[in-house]
Amino acid sequence: MPGSWGLLSFLLLQMLMVGLPFYVQAVFVNRCGSSRVCDFVCDCWDCSDENQCGYQTASARGAPSTCSFEGTTCGWEDISTTAYRWDPAQASISPWGLEPPFDHTLGTDSGWYMAVTKQRAKPSATARLRSPLLRGAAASCEIRAWYLLWGSGLNETQQPLLTLELSQGNHTVRLWQSPAGGTHSWQELVAYTGHIPGNFQVTFSSTQGFSSSAQLALDDVEFRNCGLPPPQACGAEAFRCQQGSCIAIDRVCDGTADCRGGEDEAQEECASSTVCSFEEDWCQWTPNTTLPWLRNSSLHLASPSLGPWRDHSTNSREGFFVYVEAQKPELHEGRAWLSSPMLASDANQSCYVSDLSHSWRGSSLAEGLGGFPLLVVIAAPLPLSLFLYKILLPSSPCPPGQFACDQGKQCLDLQLLCNFKAECKDASDEQQCGGTDFAKGPGGWMDISVGRLRWTTSRLSSVGPVLSLQGAPGQMFSMARAATPVLGPSGLGCVLQMDFTAGPEGFLALAIADGSLGTRWWAWFAKSNGTASWAEATVRLGARKRPFQLELLARADLDGPWGALPLAVSNISFVNCSAEAPASAPQAGLSCNFETGWCSWSLEQNDGFEWRLSRSRRGAADHTTGTGSFLLAEPGGAWNPGRRAQLISAPQVAAAASSATVEASCLSFWYRMEGPQIGTLALKVKAAGEPERVLWTRRGSHGAVWHQASSSISPKPGQNYQVIFEALRDGFLGSVALDDLTVTPGDCPAQRHCSFEADECSFSAAKQQAWQRQSGAGGGGPPVDHTLGELRGHYLILRTGADRLPLGQVTVLRSRAFPPLLRTHCVSFWYHLNGSEPGSLTAYVKEEEGKEEGAEAGMLSPDPTQGAAWRYGSFVAKVRRRWQVAFTVTGAGGEPTSYIALDDISVKEGNCSEPGSCDFESGPCGWSKPHGDGYSWDWKEAATPLRSPSPEEDHTLGTRAGHYAYVDLAVLSLGKTAARLASEPLAPTTGSCLSFHYHMDFLGHSSPAELRVRLTGAQGERVIWSARGHQSRTWMNRTLLVTSPVEFQIVLEASSGAWESSGVIALDDLHYTAGPDCASPQAGPAEESSSSSSSSLPVSTIAGVAGGVTVLLLLIAAAYCLWKRKGSGERMEEEDGNGPSFDNITFRDDRIILTQMAPDPATS
Repeated sequence: MPGSWGLLSFLLLQMLMVGLPFYVQAVFVNRCGSSRVCDFVCDCWDCSDENQCGYQTASARGAPSTCSFEGTTCGWEDISTTAYRWDPAQASISPWGLEPPFDHTLGTDSGWYMAVTKQRAKPSATARLRSPLLRGAAASCEIRAWYLLWGSGLNETQQPLLTLELSQGNHTVRLWQSPAGGTHSWQELVAYTGHIPGNFQVTFSSTQGFSSSAQLALDDVEFRNCGLPPPQACGAEAFRCQQGSCIAIDRVCDGTADCRGGEDEAQEECASSTVCSFEEDWCQWTPNTTLPWLRNSSLHLASPSLGPWRDHSTNSREGFFVYVEAQKPELHEGRAWLSSPMLASDANQSCYVSDLSHSWRGSSLAEGLGGFPLLVVIAAPLPLSLFLYKILLPSSPCPPGQFACDQGKQCLDLQLLCNFKAECKDASDEQQCGGTDFAKGPGGWMDISVGRLRWTTSRLSSVGPVLSLQGAPGQMFSMARAATPVLGPSGLGCVLQMDFTAGPEGFLALAIADGSLGTRWWAWFAKSNGTASWAEATVRLGARKRPFQLELLARADLDGPWGALPLAVSNISFVNCSAEAPASAPQAGLSCNFETGWCSWSLEQNDGFEWRLSRSRRGAADHTTGTGSFLLAEPGGAWNPGRRAQLISAPQVAAAASSATVEASCLSFWYRMEGPQIGTLALKVKAAGEPERVLWTRRGSHGAVWHQASSSISPKPGQNYQVIFEALRDGFLGSVALDDLTVTPGDCPAQRHCSFEADECSFSAAKQQAWQRQSGAGGGGPPVDHTLGELRGHYLILRTGADRLPLGQVTVLRSRAFPPLLRTHCVSFWYHLNGSEPGSLTAYVKEEEGKEEGAEAGMLSPDPTQGAAWRYGSFVAKVRRRWQVAFTVTGAGGEPTSYIALDDISVKEGNCSEPGSCDFESGPCGWSKPHGDGYSWDWKEAATPLRSPSPEEDHTLGTRAGHYAYVDLAVLSLGKTAARLASEPLAPTTGSCLSFHYHMDFLGHSSPAELRVRLTGAQGERVIWSARGHQSRTWMNRTLLVTSPVEFQIVLEASSGAWESSGVIALDDLHYTAGPDCASPQAGPAEESSSSSSSSLPVSTIAGVAGGVTVLLLLIAAAYCLWKRKGSGERMEEEDGNGPSFDNITFRDDRIILTQMAPDPATS
């Protein structure tokens, strides 16, 4: 049984690695024994009295009350009664689109969220997620969360798919419900609790039909401004609450309880005020009879769509309010009056009115005005009367759904309004669309703020008319927001220009709310620089479909020492925004080094993942000067939700249609692709009226170095076209960059790398019907290509059966001509043979004068026991004239299924490496990531810094200019996801040598990271050597004896070990020497060798040690979680930010892979 104990310990350790973070937080609850837990106020020194309260605040006082579901459920409990329930879930990028590809917190597939299970319960089952018991909330309390709705069947039931409800005692009131439909992007919900004096709970509920395939996820639940302020000294203009906090005097008797006990609204305090809550009657307020106000409660409304779900006075469904049904057709114009009784007033005192209005949009109760304005009219002299009235929509000479121009009788469809093109003769359709100097009002900007800040027009003596940030009588502390009407479509060159000041301590941002994509993200933001100086801003909007809106967001402390200094914007204009306007000057071409901007290139509309202009920085220098600018697309981060980023050129015009031919042009550019999940970079061309066509493509990491590529562009005469660079990410780790785009007349030289994903790369054969480009899905060839390792990948194939290529018949495949070579180059390729007698393949260089040199692959008939596979070939080219790469195939009379396939033909400077060998100076040679792996080794120049410490010199050259392969352990999870690098298939051997240099220098010398050398083949996989932890501060050498009776591959594997670690494992100078002689090998083939010390122990002792290690890991995990909470810092400024890009090196992968264990000999 000792082996069983070992297995049990192993499995327990696996479960602890996954499940422990979700339970260890419960250990740190209320460690000071406070009697007031979960009241949004820290009483314990470490805020542990506010831990597991539906949020986590165990880091520091004043930290956001947020639950990110990263390692904890924060006390949220699933109380569902069916199999349809809420569970913690992790994002998945494979396959993209079936599950959330990233959480909202981290924006990666490592993040966690709460999700409902797929519906297998009874029809209309409800999943409920309930918070812990919370103890009171301030009137300013907001609940924010991010949710994701996608899939079919969103409206199968007549109920909203997601609701948020508040329960207090036996009363439940709805705070928020999801709108109809859904999008595959994270959306924010905002709900307001109002003042709650007692205990309460909130519940997220999801109801959907039995056959619905809709999916739902929830992340980053936040309680904001819910705690009452702490006791403090109150000034002369403040009211002191009984618990010691202070509120502004103008918030006393305003109808909202701001003190914990509500004493600021007590009857004795408000004796001099005339208050009407409408709970008992109309309080002598009188509605008019023609357009009446109505009095009712939410509980008695005929339909929830007729009014709010609760009143303000009691914050319940039972409370009464008065309202106007503006949906009635007879109320399309006019005023609904509500007049007060005669009010007495003291002429020596100020008189003011506090009203709480609610503009119903079917979502939540919010303070402020919206939709139809509510006005207050004072009739003098004293005593006076007040009149409240709703101004309803005025009549229009145009039919519903159309816009009436100011002059004449011209009517426009609403889709033509604010499209950046004057459709009215007087251009009135574009006058209230956001482009304004504010001299005649807000110019289309509507304040949609909720809370204590708002946007309003004003005049500054030094500037003139502006839209400025001002105070408001609300309760919430949210950002001020102002929005334009619906805009679009916009053109490629569209930019917004404005003057602004963020004030000495303010924050200002411009967001784009995209109706078609269902997204809202920051396009620009600015923080104050400590002064009130003005500046200019230019924000690229690019081509966007209708509908979209722009939003101005701002925050500043108006009560602080700098509150009198303004935060404002002025002179907003849209430049070149019409969809029909050219994106740039007609003479603008495609060439650009991005040192002075974007040239004629623009951003294509997408869902958040975008190219951005970046300056050279540590580890990422531009190509032009090493200190300049380049374009960068980084897929990591919560604000890059999309999968593709497109960069599109200004429209280009080919030669006139009268020309007989159009000379092709060559677009040359430099690119850099690094990181284990960077995905694909493609160059496309889109001609007018035609679909996009791929000209060039690369996939996967190509190292932290710049590479040059080119592609010919050959449009039809007189045809307009645009060029597109598209980055398509596979995950969240890595980056892709562009620089130095250059256009020259004439065709490009032959491509130095061809994967056949876009086209044949100008390879041609004497018999055009012989060689064919196809994918694995085409059948009759390799099931997957070598580039992608997928069914959709492409390659060239020649069918060599006797019926296609008779015995002795020859066919030649040639590339386009290359220019003369000044140095030695290596020509490499991957080939795939199938069937008996597939023929002979010869690869060589053909010079202009007929001289041939190269290497012959020979009569290759694969061993049936080895299975079909892609194999690597290479030869050296030394030519001084123009030359071509040529492949000759001679038929051998093979069977009908015989074929020869080619893929990934490459020409690189330098000598070729022997099979299984590589010095990484020009790339990874024949070594590559195994297909299906999520993480890979990368290679770089030693001088290029990484986030983790790495060797500053390679081993080959011993300089900073040398290159080596590496794995940054920070991208790996807790030892369960390894990065692997595999050699090309190698022939069976009874004794060959593998020599390599490795570098494992870890800070603290306590890293559990491990490097392994494996052999894998048809007979399985085994480890022949491993090294764990810190080895040396210099390069180390190892020589291994390799034996295998069948064809095999060498696999180099790096993992981070049993806990998180940082650092770099590096490899250089791999030398594989085939043959029986291996001088003084340092490790034999029969057993695993390790650089870590080990000794033989009884199995029972190992089991005991495993148990001790388990307990130790529990303690370490608990200490780590506490440390992590203490170390968490402040979040970014506000809710909707498109903040600075993530450093993708810091991401983690929490997925676990349980490998099959060999049977324990003791139990066999």
